[in-house]
Amino acid sequence: MDNMERAQALLAAINEGIEKNNRHSETLIEEIQKQLEEQRVSSEKRIEDIQKQIQEETKSAEEQIEFLHRSMEEYEKNRDERMQNLQEESEEFSRKIEVQVEGIQNHLDLVRENSEEHIEKIHEVLEQRSEIAEEQIERIHEQMEEYIENAEEKMESLREQIEQERENIENRFERINVQTDTRVEDQFTADRVQSLMENYDSDYERQHAGVTISNTYTLNNVVILKYSGKLVPLHEVDEMYPREEWLQTLIEKGITIGNLNEYCHFLNARDYLMRVKDKPKVWKSGILDIAPTDNWDTYQESYINSLAKSD
Repeated sequence: MDNMERAQALLAAINEGIEKNNRHSETLIEEIQKQLEEQRVSSEKRIEDIQKQIQEETKSAEEQIEFLHRSMEEYEKNRDERMQNLQEESEEFSRKIEVQVEGIQNHLDLVRENSEEHIEKIHEVLEQRSEIAEEQIERIHEQMEEYIENAEEKMESLREQIEQERENIENRFERINVQTDTRVEDQFTADRVQSLMENYDSDYERQHAGVTISNTYTLNNVVILKYSGKLVPLHEVDEMYPREEWLQTLIEKGITIGNLNEYCHFLNARDYLMRVKDKPKVWKSGILDIAPTDNWDTYQESYINSLAKSD
């Protein structure tokens, strides 16, 4: 192939490439134009939406501004009314305070006047009492002089009584033997009481707190007295009936105590008296074969005697 033919073939190929490139360019330009149109439509739509949103937000802002203006006006109106009310209340309160202050001032003036009168009366009373005191002192001096005179007379009388007492002493010596016998008996009783307490007190105190009782006393099928539970606390019983004095009384009544059970029994007998001390109805009932009485001391003595009889 000569150069001319190659040149023509190359030219034909170039033209074909140019035509192909032109078709591709046209297609690409159409697509770009289409995209631009779509973007323009989309932009216009977005601009339209933004404008609507701006309008809506502007309207909402205007409504809020209007509401705030109305609220501000209402607040200012209420504030003015409240200020007016506060002013009126303040004036009313001031008037009340003035009235109260005036009342207090009047009261103070009255108190001051009464105080002055009272002080004046006190001065008068003091003067009167001073005069009375002087009179009393004078009377005391007179009484002292009279007392001294009487004392001298009493001294003389005492001398006479001393002489009489000397005579009586001789007579008293004659009774000494009888009194000695009584003292020996008292000493024996005291020793017996101490011995009992030394032997049994500790065990008695330990047992007392754990003792429970249940007693019912009837007469002619009528319940006169009923109680149950723990014994009356020991410190209360000992306060009303001291243990040593109680034992002394029992021994003097002839009661003998030979063991712990008897010791507890006779000391616990005080519990009954504690329960009926304020029950005159029981004293008059005749239960426990105790003669009816309305006197507590008589009833108490009869109860102790009944313990001696039961022993």
